[in-house]
Amino acid sequence: MERHEEESPSKNLFITVLLNTTIMLVELIGGLFAHSLALISDSFHNLSDTMAGVLTFYTYRLSLKDNNRKFTFGYKRAEILSAIFNASLLIGLAVVLFKEAVVRFYHPQIVKGSIMLPIAIVGLVANSISVLLLHRHSEHNLNVKSVYLHLVSDALSSIGVVSGAVLIYFYKLYWLDPVFTILIASFMTYESVKVIIETVNILMECSPSWVNVSDLQKDIESMPQVNDVHHMHVWRLSDRLTLFEAHVNIKDMPVSDTKEVRSRIEKMLKEKYKIDHATIQFEYGEHKGDGLIKEHFR
Repeated sequence: MERHEEESPSKNLFITVLLNTTIMLVELIGGLFAHSLALISDSFHNLSDTMAGVLTFYTYRLSLKDNNRKFTFGYKRAEILSAIFNASLLIGLAVVLFKEAVVRFYHPQIVKGSIMLPIAIVGLVANSISVLLLHRHSEHNLNVKSVYLHLVSDALSSIGVVSGAVLIYFYKLYWLDPVFTILIASFMTYESVKVIIETVNILMECSPSWVNVSDLQKDIESMPQVNDVHHMHVWRLSDRLTLFEAHVNIKDMPVSDTKEVRSRIEKMLKEKYKIDHATIQFEYGEHKGDGLIKEHFR
């Protein structure tokens, strides 16, 4: 019951890595010449984008490998590990930028807006292209989303750098350089924390946000052939694969008739709760006490 795989993001990931590598070098060199902390911070942000893109590309390809005797679930969790690493990297970078911005407030430097502005515009165009390339894929893949957030935050930071460059060039407002740096770092931190929370929930095997476990139990127990459900678990192996397992206590019937019951349960799980794979163990008899889902979750 696995979902059909979406179109591979590999090609677009590769293009974004090339774009960000180029822009990172251009912004770093330009930032050093212009004495612009915002431009230098944007270049390091692009460096993190490049590293995240390479890691995401590799782990996406790895996740497509078939399962084997050692990795019986396959390699799908590789993408989740990549996502949490990318988000953590972004937070670490944000902390460095915060520190540098505070130092720049107390020790301001004259920023060469004439150099900063054209380079920032080039960076904005390149980052915008990268965002467009990965937008569609980010809706279905948490690993790609972690890179996409890198790119979105970088595009926004480029907007901030361009705006700052214009104001610095015309009005000599040099204090705007660290201000925009702090705004960029704040956004990076906010978005990264959201990704980390979601990836941790997956690693901790929390039930998906769209699944109400109590309602799911009631839906199964409302079927005429079912007495109760216990030892029920719903979790995500990855952001694209939701699993379900349960012991279902059924009424007395031939083993051959359980096929219809299982089909009804699986159909309901798929259509109503977006569950991709179900493992159901049928039992007959009374099961009150240990393992009842109502005692675990109520």
